[in-house]
Parts: sequence; structure tokens; C-alpha cells
Amino acid sequence: MSVSDIVVNSEGSHEKYLSSYSAQDWVKGYDPGRFRHLVYDSPDATMMKQDVAASKGWNAGLIYVTADVLPNPWDTLPSVPYFEAKKQQAADSTAPLLTPVSPKPGATTHDRTPLVRARVTDHPYDLLRDDIRL
Repeated sequence: MSVSDIVVNSEGSHEKYLSSYSAQDWVKGYDPGRFRHLVYDSPDATMMKQDVAASKGWNAGLIYVTADVLPNPWDTLPSVPYFEAKKQQAADSTAPLLTPVSPKPGATTHDRTPLVRARVTDHPYDLLRDDIRL
């Protein structure tokens, strides 16, 4: 991470992306804009939307999804309806990501007034403290 601006940490078919990809824990320590996922063989807008939603949960702020297939899924542009659906899905359609900091998930306490800390991100937007309401 110290020698690159953006890291492609996932490239594969739609099926494998949703069934077997798992972001490593250290990925959560970086801005989502540092990670790109590449997904091919995502045949329609419904499947593409699943890929985009999953990428947000895996801390990837950048994703390219195509319906194209091997041997070279990167040699064509998507159809206009597919591309328009991708643009709409990539827009800010999900809530900001809330990552627990302390106490750790599953921890217990006897403190009646515990201090709860979390990291809030909403890529690609920069959140300010005043933007967060409790």
C-alpha cells in the first residue's frame, strides 16, 4: 500500500466474486478509494447491481463490472442500458459505512455509560464531524 495509489485486490467472474471473494481484515484500515475490483461475466443489470453493492461492503471504492466474458472480458464497453444501470447503482444509493472501533464487536461491558467509537466513511465523499448526526 505504501508504493501504490490504487490496488486491484479482486478480479474475477461475477459468480466467483459473490461466492468466494472475501476482503482481508487489513483492507478496512484504508480508504475505499484505494481499492478497485474488476468483475466480468455479470450478465445483466440485476447481477451487476449485486456486484456493486458487494464491493461497497468489501471496502472497494472503485469497481468495473462488465457482461463480457473470457478470454478477454475487458475488450468491449457495456451496452447503453447496462452502463446506465451501472452509473445509477454506483451513485450514492447506500448508507455510509459504519465500522466499529471500540468496543470490539461481540465485546461485553459492565459500564452503564460506555464510550462507543466508530469510523464512518461514505466514499467518495469526505465526511466532516458536523455531517454526522446521532
